[in-house]
Amino acid sequence: MKNPKGILLEKPHLPERPLQITFDITYRCNAHCIHCYADASSKGTELDTETTLEIIDKIIEARPLVLTISGGEALLRTDLADILWHIYDSMGTAMPQTTMGTNGQIVPQRKELLETIRTINEKVGVPAVNLYVSIHAADPALHDHIMGVKGAFDKALRAVELIQASKVPLSIGVTPMQINFHQLDDILDLALSRNITVLNLSQFVPTGKGLKQYDLSPQQYGELLKWYLSKKKEYKGRIIITTHLHYLSLHEKHLLDYKYFYGCAEGWFHLAIKANGDITLCPLMELTIDTALSEDNILDIWHNNPVLKTVRERDRFPVCGSCFYRWKCGGCRCVAYAYTGSVTGEDVMCPIYSEKVEQK
Repeated sequence: MKNPKGILLEKPHLPERPLQITFDITYRCNAHCIHCYADASSKGTELDTETTLEIIDKIIEARPLVLTISGGEALLRTDLADILWHIYDSMGTAMPQTTMGTNGQIVPQRKELLETIRTINEKVGVPAVNLYVSIHAADPALHDHIMGVKGAFDKALRAVELIQASKVPLSIGVTPMQINFHQLDDILDLALSRNITVLNLSQFVPTGKGLKQYDLSPQQYGELLKWYLSKKKEYKGRIIITTHLHYLSLHEKHLLDYKYFYGCAEGWFHLAIKANGDITLCPLMELTIDTALSEDNILDIWHNNPVLKTVRERDRFPVCGSCFYRWKCGGCRCVAYAYTGSVTGEDVMCPIYSEKVEQK
């Protein structure tokens, strides 16, 4: 069906494979972020190199377009360069766009990894591997508080300098929360002053250490929407502002017109693998739907898993299923699960949903 503005709102076609896979290769971490979904510790959880590479082989077999390697702190794994070389040796120039998230704390001790990334990118011929540094405040004391580590801000900026000097593609990201919502303008200014070309706004989900008290209110998400659209327009050509908050994109007509924009990616083009091999819809969701340690390949799970089939039936969602934008949004399934305990529940932070609740 189409709305009066001519926006395509039909149920999309399911891709033959997940277009993006996130693999949290460790839950060891050298920070103690107040909002961390991993609930990590310095001991943490991770699989040995052999088992990790077996999962990487399954990912390679599925041939996603995008691979996100995260944690925990992924750079704590001393075999990370071996993992990257394994991907390149297996796929060559067809390797997926690979993003690795880091808090930046140990980048100075991993300069050889930066050289590995630069070399692989040269061999591929395009920037196939890039790094993402978390900066949650432009105020050093606040960033350190959020990270739970004194001096974390200065180390993050040092990491930015080293990554840029090594010619490795770089983006920074912030998770908007109650505690840092007022810092968005300052973070953007910081990015511009450092010649950073990509700023990402991540979704906060109250899992792990991420308690509900840190979440923005629906009204603040509405303010975030206005900020996002305004700054994207104002700084177009200087910095790319991206977001995991898919309902912010409901106001971007080029995405609404795009046939393959589904809103919430979970079950439609994204799958996540946790540090112990558990498979879930998203790394932000505390729900295991399968395991990457079984004999099943990822494509079998993609097409046959009952939970994945359930989240693809948005028409049947009790609340979001009646929303006009269900096939361009669908509500964040992680937020829905965190607040309602159901993968088909309502996204209570959605501005459209909250407005309807207030009107009742």
